[in-house]
Amino acid sequence: MVSGLVSVIIPTYKRPNMLGRAIDSVLEQSYSNIEVIVVDDNSDGDKYR
Repeated sequence: MVSGLVSVIIPTYKRPNMLGRAIDSVLEQSYSNIEVIVVDDNSDGDKYR
């Protein structure tokens, strides 16, 4: 059986610590066919990358 792809979209703005936790949470799931899309809402320069 082929499992469908699940897309997880994580919007973020100047919250690098929370972003790391959110990504880790997605990657820890038992379902393996996942793509993670992070949308940065114009954080200041490279400080938060």
